[in-house]
Amino acid sequence: MRLLVVEDEETPARTLQRGLEREGYAVDVSGDGAQALIRLGSITKTTTWPCSTSCFPGWA
Repeated sequence: MRLLVVEDEETPARTLQRGLEREGYAVDVSGDGAQALIRLGSITKTTTWPCSTSCFPGWA
């Protein structure tokens, strides 16, 4: 499964990316919503799951 992390701060974005990759996910990172929409526009089949760091215990 491929995930797209949208986070404007590099450190939390990379931390989340590494954690998800350790769990076996392929992860892309976008620095803002506009960049994320461009990336999503290039994907033909996608499922979205809006989530903030509050979805992850200890991250909020």
